[in-house]
Amino acid sequence: MKPLQGFLQGLLPHRIRGWAFDPNDPDQHLTVEVRIDGVVIARAVASQLFPDLQQKQIGRGDHGFLIALDPPLPMNDGNLPEIVALSSGGQQRVLCLPKAVIAIPESNLPAGPKRKSLLERNSAIHTASSSDGVHPKASHVSKVGVGQSLYSQVSDLDSYPVFILGAARSGTSAMVRALMRTEKYETFNEGHLLPLVMRLNHMVQNYYAKSARDAAAGMKTLIANVHEKSIHDVIHAGFISIMQKTFSSGYWLDKTPGAEMIRAAPLMHRLWPNAKFIFMRRHPVDNIESRRRKFMSMDFTEHCRLWSDSMMTWYAIRQSLAECAMEVDQLTMATQPFPLAEQLSLFLNLQEEEKNKLKDAMSSVRPQTTGSDPAHHVSLADVNWSDQERIIFSSLCTEPARLFGY
Repeated sequence: MKPLQGFLQGLLPHRIRGWAFDPNDPDQHLTVEVRIDGVVIARAVASQLFPDLQQKQIGRGDHGFLIALDPPLPMNDGNLPEIVALSSGGQQRVLCLPKAVIAIPESNLPAGPKRKSLLERNSAIHTASSSDGVHPKASHVSKVGVGQSLYSQVSDLDSYPVFILGAARSGTSAMVRALMRTEKYETFNEGHLLPLVMRLNHMVQNYYAKSARDAAAGMKTLIANVHEKSIHDVIHAGFISIMQKTFSSGYWLDKTPGAEMIRAAPLMHRLWPNAKFIFMRRHPVDNIESRRRKFMSMDFTEHCRLWSDSMMTWYAIRQSLAECAMEVDQLTMATQPFPLAEQLSLFLNLQEEEKNKLKDAMSSVRPQTTGSDPAHHVSLADVNWSDQERIIFSSLCTEPARLFGY
């Protein structure tokens, strides 16, 4: 009889992630227990579908587990939990934490002499080698020193977010509603938090640029001994921690319309390497007419500028996301819901039941249309725009419309 297989991929106070598999019975889903001092404090079934397991042909790939812990683990020195996988036949496997796996530190400040960081405590555990199982490429956290960064790379390999991007009134809300019907993802109606990451990064860059002038003038400062990247990494680690605590399942949607969030997409991909990006786009006349009805206090120039900025920003960054990105025209969602559901299911690695739920959703959750015929765009000849508005539209929207085939 072959021994059980398994690997612990991440250990945080509020969440544990890994996989467990019985090669003797590939269809069996093992039970995973979390124990402290021999007492079981949490239990789960390893039945989640993980793309990395599919790629490695670990059964059908549905042998992952993600355990949310509330209250969080009391991860004091010497009191780390034991994670054990159990088969129905009585076999057991203790899942050890690989040294390479990164848990976000409890504090982003250097650890004092009487307090080790979570990372240092995790690294002290006897661990299995990488050949024992599948684990993601992990980052490494180093001690803070002169000219060093807190992290050589900060990323969350335990989460699988989907970012819904696009100009407002381009079908982003309809896409979120449809994906929510799969019951796979957690979300809020609107995001609007994560663009703050880039704003804070820009603030840090400007602040360090000023400090460089001070250093050049011969001033001895603390900031000259703390690398700028250390501050960026603390910001990134903090936002990763916030999202992990907000969405404990690791599967979440973020819908933040507009060019600022689109511009942030490459950074979001670095922070969440498993992320997928769905860009919702819409014909400019349809979009602007819809915006005018929804946001009546905004002037016409601003409506045109916001659509144009979103489209041109996406055009500039979409190649950097490669196979992690998918474009969906609002008209396609309205007129071809079932083929689109098939494409989305493949893109997002949805299971059969989730795909069926998405198809049902697509048949009922339709994006709003501007004209009477949902199968056609509204033309310039159909809208009651002034000559000045048509000039503004032409100057701002002609080039992005051409680039996207409108």
